[in-house]
Amino acid sequence: MSDYWDTPRHNCLNYCTEHGGGHGECLPKAEFDKLLDEGAFVDGPFRETFGSGHGEPYNPNRQAFGRLKDGRVVFMELNKP
Repeated sequence: MSDYWDTPRHNCLNYCTEHGGGHGECLPKAEFDKLLDEGAFVDGPFRETFGSGHGEPYNPNRQAFGRLKDGRVVFMELNKP
């Protein structure tokens, strides 16, 4: 069973379901940033927006997510303690 910090949530979960067949790989920040710097993303990365809209609950634990050129859907925790 996975814990809160390696499970896609909200818009990230929707993205993983739509583009990754329900699966996404949680990467450490350094690895995610390296892939971004290398231009490995074909779609994204996107930042979680849930919690930003009027009337939405406070959401301090957001994720970044996207799809790589090799087809993998990956995400990372932006605020992991």
